[in-house]
Amino acid sequence: MENASKNKAFKIVLNIIFYGLIVFLLIFSIITITSRDREDIPNLFGYGFLAVESDSMEGTQKDSFKQNSLIFVKLLNDESRQNLKQGDVITFFDQRINALNTHRIINDPNEDGGLIFTRGDKYDGDPGKIDPAINRDGALAVYKGKISGLGSLLAFVQTRLGFGLLVILPMFLLLAWQVYVLFKDIYQVKKEKLVQEYQSNQEREKERMRQELLEELRKEQEANNKK
Repeated sequence: MENASKNKAFKIVLNIIFYGLIVFLLIFSIITITSRDREDIPNLFGYGFLAVESDSMEGTQKDSFKQNSLIFVKLLNDESRQNLKQGDVITFFDQRINALNTHRIINDPNEDGGLIFTRGDKYDGDPGKIDPAINRDGALAVYKGKISGLGSLLAFVQTRLGFGLLVILPMFLLLAWQVYVLFKDIYQVKKEKLVQEYQSNQEREKERMRQELLEELRKEQEANNKK
């Protein structure tokens, strides 16, 4: 009984993990597929993630980050853009590299008519490394956190090969495993049912034979009494 309870609890945990992975992979797939444009930040409920492909933000500040990091950002709206200040790290579309870039604001936008100047922390103090100015509405998101080393994995997942290997293939394998478990359970239930039917038939056959034997004994007894 105790082993049966443990097996049942183990199956429940496996199902929770399975469906959790399916939901995660589906959400990640939807986010990735709907963020194909170069200016789109993959996000869920206004919070996004990006792979860091250069070392321009490597520095000594608390919110500096290294190449190949995975960074988390919060998407900006018209109201939150008004609150941007010097020192914030923002994501914007950089026309020079034709891709998203994440650098630190080095001026006060309110004092410069809404223009924002940025620069990577690696080039702190170098006036020749200041990025071209962008308008306030060019700020797409503000930096919120990082996980070092996971950026390269995200970058690979966003390729066709990586998406196939790390998203589609695991989903297929998980579904295949779940189908296998389902058919195995069905087989086990049918097997138990057949065993029960066999045992029931055996009991009925034993009872029939017992009744026949008793009937024979009764007839034999009657025959003896008549003699």
